[in-house]
Amino acid sequence: LVLVFATMSLQAYHDVQTSVELIRNRFSSDLSNFITQCFRRDCNIHDLLVSSSHHLADHVDEWYSHSDALEEHLCKQLESERLARILIKLGLVNDRPEYGDAWSETGDRYVLKLFRDYVFHQTDDNGKPFLDMGHIIDSLNKLDNGSTERILLTSRDEKSLLVVSFADVQRCLEQAFSKLLPIHLQHAQLRHPGSLHSHAAMMYGYTPQM
Repeated sequence: LVLVFATMSLQAYHDVQTSVELIRNRFSSDLSNFITQCFRRDCNIHDLLVSSSHHLADHVDEWYSHSDALEEHLCKQLESERLARILIKLGLVNDRPEYGDAWSETGDRYVLKLFRDYVFHQTDDNGKPFLDMGHIIDSLNKLDNGSTERILLTSRDEKSLLVVSFADVQRCLEQAFSKLLPIHLQHAQLRHPGSLHSHAAMMYGYTPQM
């Protein structure tokens, strides 16, 4: 079979010596020697594996490298999905104009409002915008993981100071979001009956109460 594929001819095995010479001119000597060895009467699988072991090791190494690359790509995709979900929730919860100022100035939503400023509205010593992507990604990851690390949240007028953990902020986000999504589902169910609960679980990580 190897001989046929190498020569691209179904008649190659009728003249093995000529076919091997053709292969030797086109491919590596290792391949021609391997095919020649296959046609020996005393050939066995152990000898074939020994003669091709260095190539097998190269292929195994390539397989592992490819597997590592796929795993790295998957991890990046999963991280992007997690961060996107967190950003969507923060965007949906913060500053709901239909509820007036009371929505973002009380309870869990006030903590989230201050956290938004902590993450996205950093300033330098001169009060100028400071765009620190590392700080943003790190904060969102800690929020998603529910880290116990504590941070200081400050209101814009600096009259309110709150010391909270990322786990506290995560709890506030889930509680505030849980107040919005059921209302959305009730209205959407009337327009699009069906698998809205599964859609919500996929998009927002929301598990409805049965």
